[in-house]
Amino acid sequence: MASLFANNAETRAQIEQRPAGHMSTTGDWIPDDEGDICNRCFKQIKMGIFTSGKHHCRRCGQMICGNCSKNKISLARLGQGNEPVRVCDHCCKHEARRTACLSQYIPKLMQGSVFTKYPGQDSVGMGKSHPRVVRLSSDQLSIVWHKQGESIPKSTASIKVNEITGIQPNLTSQKARRTVEQSGKNNCCFSVVAASRSLDLECNTPEERDGWMQCFGEFVQYAKLETPEVMRAKSQLELDKQAQRDALKQERKERQKHRDELRAKYAK
Repeated sequence: MASLFANNAETRAQIEQRPAGHMSTTGDWIPDDEGDICNRCFKQIKMGIFTSGKHHCRRCGQMICGNCSKNKISLARLGQGNEPVRVCDHCCKHEARRTACLSQYIPKLMQGSVFTKYPGQDSVGMGKSHPRVVRLSSDQLSIVWHKQGESIPKSTASIKVNEITGIQPNLTSQKARRTVEQSGKNNCCFSVVAASRSLDLECNTPEERDGWMQCFGEFVQYAKLETPEVMRAKSQLELDKQAQRDALKQERKERQKHRDELRAKYAK
């Protein structure tokens, strides 16, 4: 987050290979006459005095209300020119994180750095701290670590990005916490916490620690953020369910009306 993260990574690769002028892979522009429900908040779009009140996201093509599309950004990379265009809140957030990650965080994570790695809370055996190169894998699906001078990590020396639950400013192991408190380095440490294991790391300075925490945190949030393609598919599913509920509600009203008419007819 095959996993949602794998799908997201594949989608991002496809986006980079699109020819100029392609607006989106999410589907066609939704015509105004196909409904009056916002595809983001699922509320009825209120008509204005002079306008329909309906807008469209230039990234995903969905019909949206004004409250869910207050931002405009440039989509020049998709062949839509340099002028800012209207996008929904989700696509605005996704594009902002995408830009930041591609320009700053992913290159830094791919290069990695040498950290002091402590045995995590889930480790077995005696366990000692060692310098390790920690980086993002080439497929961007895992955080891996290995010795300096090596390039291929062991199969067990990795944490899948879609399993990461948080980046916290301390160590998960109590033994490791006592060690760094005695050395005065506790404000130089942080942990990458996942569902099945953790990665306890020490940097050289608090400033370096804060920079790497931001880097890991921003990338994980981006990797977990639904792409416009996935978001549109889920929105359409919710709209279909809502239409089914409305149809069943209308059907019940019709049946009740018919029963009331029969009662009134035979009560005379």
